[in-house]
Amino acid sequence: MDTVCSDCHKVLGPLKIAATCDMCNTLFCEKHSKQGPKNSKICRFCYIRLTKRKILKELSENPAALQKELSALKSSKSSSKHRLDKKLLSLKNLKCQLSVMKTYHKDLVKALKRKLESSQVSNKALEQVSSSLLKARSDISDCLGLRRKDLQESSEFLSNQVTEKLNLTQDLLKIRKLFEALLISSKTSVTYSRLQVLCCSKCLKKVKSEFRKQASGSALSSSSVSGKSSNHSLPDYPLESCKCFIS
Repeated sequence: MDTVCSDCHKVLGPLKIAATCDMCNTLFCEKHSKQGPKNSKICRFCYIRLTKRKILKELSENPAALQKELSALKSSKSSSKHRLDKKLLSLKNLKCQLSVMKTYHKDLVKALKRKLESSQVSNKALEQVSSSLLKARSDISDCLGLRRKDLQESSEFLSNQVTEKLNLTQDLLKIRKLFEALLISSKTSVTYSRLQVLCCSKCLKKVKSEFRKQASGSALSSSSVSGKSSNHSLPDYPLESCKCFIS
């Protein structure tokens, strides 16, 4: 029957070097054997028993020192317990502070999230307003372009009107000069066709009446009224009849 180590319970064979405890005669492997007194080999259990005996012997020789050390240990235990209680209380306070800080930071995170959402909504609104302003600016630019074009056309029209007015003024001056020449030469003779061009419709009736009055005494009254005869003179009438046309 193979022997086994009492400590590790491994089989002791030819490859495992066995050792016998000098105190209890138990087989042990070389790995679990200890050096005993006087270079003897003992097992681990006998080594523990010898160590206990040695410690008890040393302690029994000086009981006062042992008592002193025991009281010191009790005092140290009490102070350690007191420090431990303080540490536990501090830990409890820290846990409470941590809970409060967690709650505060949760609320702060929620507030920041709400603020972020509101800022995002505000940014969207600002983008919409910006796009609306850009569109309005484009519309205003188009409207200004149309108004500028209308203004240019109006300016051209006014310029044409001014030019036309100047031309009409020049024509009117020519007519005045012609009429003045007619007034100067009215003592000799004025043809009905020339007065028909220069007089208005109201004055033309008076002119026609005067021609009839002057032509009533002669045999050629019909030709003078129709405007074919142009050799009769009007002494003073054109001064009154045609000023309405050129004034």
